[in-house]
Amino acid sequence: MYIAPFAEKVVGIDVSKESVYSALHNRKVNKFDNVNFELGEVSSVLPKLYNEGLKPDVIIIDPPRSGIDYKTLDILTRKVPKKIIYVSCNPSTLAKNLKVLTKKYEVKSITPFDMFPHTSHIESITILEKK
Repeated sequence: MYIAPFAEKVVGIDVSKESVYSALHNRKVNKFDNVNFELGEVSSVLPKLYNEGLKPDVIIIDPPRSGIDYKTLDILTRKVPKKIIYVSCNPSTLAKNLKVLTKKYEVKSITPFDMFPHTSHIESITILEKK
């Protein structure tokens, strides 16, 4: 929702029915008409959206600790948007995914965030731009 005022169209994808329900409620409360949400796995929903004609300029992805799945990595390297903003909670899967993504993208920055002080958990935001 925070990017809706700056984008022509925003599409959110989440596997959690509760998260999508909450997001749709938030959209209604905030009166955003340029925001929609899809329920399902990114690996299934993103190809469907591309087939329906969606051509995103920017993709913001926040995968689970296991990282981006192979099907989603494949589509991100075939249908290359201008920018990916990758939010990661696992440096090792981020590195594994970057090994694939840097074939088509250049890493512009990686910013770590210590959101959980006194633990070993680190979040990071990586900005990738199309080569």
